[in-house]
Amino acid sequence: RIVTLTTAYACMQLAFTAAVGVDSYVCIRHGKGRGKGEGCYFCNDVVGVKNSQVGLALDRQCTVTRPAAAMLASAYVVELAIASYFAHAEPPSSALGSPPQQLRGYLSNFEQMHFEGKAFEHCTACSAKVLDALSASFEPTIARVVSGRGELEQISGLAAFNASITAEVEEVVDIDSDDDKGDDIEE
Repeated sequence: RIVTLTTAYACMQLAFTAAVGVDSYVCIRHGKGRGKGEGCYFCNDVVGVKNSQVGLALDRQCTVTRPAAAMLASAYVVELAIASYFAHAEPPSSALGSPPQQLRGYLSNFEQMHFEGKAFEHCTACSAKVLDALSASFEPTIARVVSGRGELEQISGLAAFNASITAEVEEVVDIDSDDDKGDDIEE
């Protein structure tokens, strides 16, 4: 998914994601909207992309989902794509209304919500640093990303961001542990 999204952003094309969970689904528009500050599927992640299926037995590699979640997600992502195409056309057509950037559905309570995700400056798919690296040398960058561990985290600045957050948390923990020496307890 990440190579597809990054390529869409780099080529200024629209791309769409439909993902399903146990009782939920999400449909997201990516691509041309990046300049508007819209986030992508990976903008909410503060960890790098990795293969979460490595080492799992075949029967554990499948996502368990309610039967209609996949059909609803695929139907909604097609409608989102069509509405987005007309909304981004020249001149824009509003015959289908203004499409949301994200559509999330929850089958447990039959609820559907519309969101606009905000771009994360260290996103491993659509950050300016990743797109600049792709613009400078597309194929070599993709080859490094696919073959190397942590390459996207380094390019996007996510590794440095996480290191600074970890350092801040450790500093807070150190401050808290200094205060709890029991010196202020009177007997």
